[in-house]
Amino acid sequence: MIQAMYQKHRVAFLALIALLLVKFFAPLFLYDVPLGYDPGIYRYLFLTHANGLPPFILADIQPWATSHPLGLFILSSPFIKAGVPVDWFLGWIWNLVPALLLLSFSSISAKKWGSSVGVAVLIIGILSQPYYDGFSGMYWKAYASLAWMIFTFYLLEKKSPWAVITGVMTLVTHNQTGLLFALSVGLWWVLSVSKHWRSPKWQRATLGGLIVCAIAYIIYAPVIHVAIMPHLIPLLTLRGENVPAGSFPPALFYVRLQPLIFILGVYGFVQSLYKDRSLSLWHSAALISAIFVFAKLYFYNRFFLQLDFFLIPFAAVALSHFWTRYSAHTLRVGIVFIVLVQGFFSYRVMQLRQPEIDEETYDLVTHLHEVVPSGTSVIALENKSATWMVGWLPDNNVAGPGLFWLNWTYDHWEKLILGTDAERKVLLSKLRKPTYFVDTPMFREYYKEDIHGLLNDPCIARVEGTPLLEVICAKESL
Repeated sequence: MIQAMYQKHRVAFLALIALLLVKFFAPLFLYDVPLGYDPGIYRYLFLTHANGLPPFILADIQPWATSHPLGLFILSSPFIKAGVPVDWFLGWIWNLVPALLLLSFSSISAKKWGSSVGVAVLIIGILSQPYYDGFSGMYWKAYASLAWMIFTFYLLEKKSPWAVITGVMTLVTHNQTGLLFALSVGLWWVLSVSKHWRSPKWQRATLGGLIVCAIAYIIYAPVIHVAIMPHLIPLLTLRGENVPAGSFPPALFYVRLQPLIFILGVYGFVQSLYKDRSLSLWHSAALISAIFVFAKLYFYNRFFLQLDFFLIPFAAVALSHFWTRYSAHTLRVGIVFIVLVQGFFSYRVMQLRQPEIDEETYDLVTHLHEVVPSGTSVIALENKSATWMVGWLPDNNVAGPGLFWLNWTYDHWEKLILGTDAERKVLLSKLRKPTYFVDTPMFREYYKEDIHGLLNDPCIARVEGTPLLEVICAKESL
């Protein structure tokens, strides 16, 4: 099917697939550490949920982990139970995901707008910096949910009942993308209901939508008190600088970095809207994402990933339009030159996206399970390694500055690192035995000479031959 679809552009299609694979598999060979802030968190979630059968039997997970929706882990758990190594999901499987998602988007776009647009989707996707940044941040749930979302849009346009299944998976895989999906379909339904509400097919489709919502609610039920409820009031009330922006570069950074893609996307959006004379699901997703980003609504920086993603096919429509309309050799050379310049800038920024921790710390983290007793509390002394430790110590209570179960304030941490022995004793005596701190290279590099007070404290005992610092002044466990 794909071969027939791209018959006219076979050489370009194959060359772009090769470039796509090189781009997303390069980090696998360039670095010995997975990209992203969350590999350890995902490792913990993959392993822990594999011990249960979500959503019917929720695994015994730590409280912080209940904020993660279950959709991705419903799919991963059977594979892990069958023996697939969990680290594959942090390695080559994850590297393959953005390539497969973009190929799927290309195929759907080719069916909807023509093979030249399908090829252009690959070009725009390879150039896109937000798309790569989402990959380098290991946004597993977001990419999985986007995949379900584009297939649901395609199936809805084909009036296929399979859209019920893919729609449910979109909602239960990622909160933010699920919200975008619900708003996009809701807007599309509202704008279409006046024309079709008497149609039996439309009524059945509406019933199908209600079934999707009901199933999604059932799946969310075990985690809804943490994953959904705390965000409802902020979502409805917070605006501008008062709202959490999300850990993603600001929109202005991307607009400056890739003006070609942004301009093409807006142009293609307007051109397609004028041609269709109606707001499609694809238009709705791009429009709502733009509202979140530029009106600074909840997690507005993170919504630029979805905005960029749903502008990709419209940018591809515009690129295909200009290439077809302006066939003069000079103009086409100009288009190629502009694309190459954009590719150069994307490549330079891509080089800046490197692993969050160094190889020495990663090696320490991945071997901690050999020296840390199971069931004990383990506290990182800096916040970068803590999110990794939790993945390689799933049977321990891991914490770090501002992370997980330890609710210490900045003042508490200042007293721990820089305070007197007496101040530290008051703080450490509130912990329960057995508790260990981890002396990482990142901790030493950050605090330098300031670490000696903590390391020489009489309440701290080094576990010989390990990076562990046992808290001997902690309370006895019950």
